Amino acid sequence: MTDIPTTDIRRTIALNGQSMSLVGHESIVLVEMMARGEWEPHLFRIFDRYLRPDRGYVDVGAFIGTSVMYGAQLARHCWCIEPNPLVYRYLVENCVANPIIRDKVTRFEGCLWDHPGTLRLGAPVKPYGSAASLRKPEAATAWEVRAVTFEMFLEFYSIQDLNFIKMDIEGAESVVLPQMAGYLRRERPTILVSVHAFDFQDRAAELAAVIDSLDHYRHLYLRDGTPADREALRRGEGMETHRSPCSDILATDIPWPAG
Repeated sequence: MTDIPTTDIRRTIALNGQSMSLVGHESIVLVEMMARGEWEPHLFRIFDRYLRPDRGYVDVGAFIGTSVMYGAQLARHCWCIEPNPLVYRYLVENCVANPIIRDKVTRFEGCLWDHPGTLRLGAPVKPYGSAASLRKPEAATAWEVRAVTFEMFLEFYSIQDLNFIKMDIEGAESVVLPQMAGYLRRERPTILVSVHAFDFQDRAAELAAVIDSLDHYRHLYLRDGTPADREALRRGEGMETHRSPCSDILATDIPWPAG
């Protein structure tokens, strides 16, 4: 197995009133970016708005736990999913380093897919980085990972009180979301989806599958709260890239706060 950096380094920050301790070199880099407001500040604003202390949420693609450390303090419970075994080690250690949320987080080492089984996960850059993807099974560093459907996951953990889902799964959203569409239509949890594409227009069919899976929600927003143009999104237009092949869509029945 490829080694990962030592985790004997720890950094604690306060973000919007929430204290978080993260360990290891990879975590420290992100902590410093978070403290400067440079790492996905929209994510924490959305968590503040939509997570509830009496309801649970699922974090799909939890990475090293940066969102989990924050979100679990706001929600009743967090169930998180991470398939990369090296990253998962960081996730576990970061949960242990935060006693305030230790009993509020349930972790699953695996991935969501449209059918159960075993899939090959590849890391095209660094094995403990955030870009490991089911779209890169031929990468030099790769693992076999357990795959389950979303409703299998809910049933296994007896999850019944979700009001929020965060999904960041490196391009697999166009496969997973259509399989989840029935649940989303029935239960209507707010869902934040990171959409990955190096050329959104070249992936218009996949983007259309994502939007179709979310189309029953009253509101679709971009990461800054701007109402999304659904037809433009289906064509791969109107997506923020921020010099990165990723954008975010928030689907909800609860209006984004004015002002």
